[in-house]
Amino acid sequence: MQSPLAIDVNSWIIQDGNYADFIVGDRSKFALEFGGNPLIPSRQTSAMMAHVEGSTYRVTAQVKFVGQNVWVIDFGIMAFWECKAPIFATVDSWIEGEISLGIDPFFYKEYLYKEEGIPNLFYNWTITKIERNETPWLEEINAHGGRADYILYVEMDS
Repeated sequence: MQSPLAIDVNSWIIQDGNYADFIVGDRSKFALEFGGNPLIPSRQTSAMMAHVEGSTYRVTAQVKFVGQNVWVIDFGIMAFWECKAPIFATVDSWIEGEISLGIDPFFYKEYLYKEEGIPNLFYNWTITKIERNETPWLEEINAHGGRADYILYVEMDS
């Protein structure tokens, strides 16, 4: 796993009370959400992640779960995307492409974890750094069409 890992956090996620304010040094437990297009089938069969910029990573990942409206991939860390999986994304298949990573807004911790067969996606993290995006003339649109206000840098607790 990359260390530290950079993940997007939209301010509304904290403002809605889904998480308390994050402070460097805090330990927190949450799942990761991913998004990315285009993801394609891969001939590679080993998990890989390489940092591109911000919260964007180039990954090769194995599909671990496919539900009706959510799927899970494993690139050394498991993450979910609440959407219909591409037709080629079947359990145990391999995919590759660029993804962005974000904190689970509340989808997994409130209801997706109840889906039969979905793996446990909760990880324990230590917050190592926080960056705020304050450039009003530049907006970074994430995979869901939203703007990331913060990037958390986290390390997985052992």
